[in-house]
Amino acid sequence: MREGRLRSRLGEHRPGAPYPEVHAGDEMTTATDQEQIRGLLARFCQHLDARRFKEWSETFAEHGSFGARKGRAAILENILGGELARMPALRRKHAVVNAVIDVVGDAATSTSDLVMFDQLGNSGWTIRIGRYSDRLERRDGAWLFSERQLEWIDGGLQPLTAEDRLEIQELVARYCWAIDTGDGEALADTFTADGAFDGGRRFEGRDQLVGFGRGDHVPPNRTETAAQHWVTNMVLSGNSTAATGRSYFVRHSIVDGSPLVARVGYYVDELVKDNGRWLFKNRRYRDWPPRDDEPGT
Repeated sequence: MREGRLRSRLGEHRPGAPYPEVHAGDEMTTATDQEQIRGLLARFCQHLDARRFKEWSETFAEHGSFGARKGRAAILENILGGELARMPALRRKHAVVNAVIDVVGDAATSTSDLVMFDQLGNSGWTIRIGRYSDRLERRDGAWLFSERQLEWIDGGLQPLTAEDRLEIQELVARYCWAIDTGDGEALADTFTADGAFDGGRRFEGRDQLVGFGRGDHVPPNRTETAAQHWVTNMVLSGNSTAATGRSYFVRHSIVDGSPLVARVGYYVDELVKDNGRWLFKNRRYRDWPPRDDEPGT
């Protein structure tokens, strides 16, 4: 009976608020620090899986960190740009077990195991395995994360999914639209911050890629007035975090109002998944036919 009354009162608890005192007969008890911290671990999962991102971010102290992200605002901004926020068809469930919690005054540490389940549309569920390492602090009677680290222990080597392949194909299409319309910012957005394009001349880093996309390298007396990049026969290999791609390329130029086939070649791409988005790490163009000494051919 005492345990039932305790569970009933705890069920009324508002997220982030101190746990209430619970009367059992003539005794007065409070939820233990370990129970409060286990509740915090659960709220982290429930809010994230339900896409309640603001509430999820409030499981962190204002100055807290999650991986490389420092401060609650940066943590929230990062998750809002991630795949769970951008992909409505993605269903994700976090299951956290085996929590080992040590409390010293208003500070605590916790280690717990994670199994993460993903389903995209009607496809099968995929599974990843990881481990959380946490530092926590008590603020105004409530426990919050001051530092949270996630280590994937499965190697992260899930195979490329159909969604990965579609996203990479769209990345290639966005690259073509950007370079054909002279949108340097949009072209740079298809690369990592340190990404590079090598078409015989190398452009590396965002500033150089923006200039390349704008056409700053094009001679002013060029006779063509416009061009289109057509990419086809794409072959991809890799896993859920990194991939390589090969594809055919035909460049059509508009000269004196007439389309001409100006160039035929191929791309060899190195791609990475950065914050849930596929981006070019390195994109290399060469004229056809490929040479035996060319990497990736």
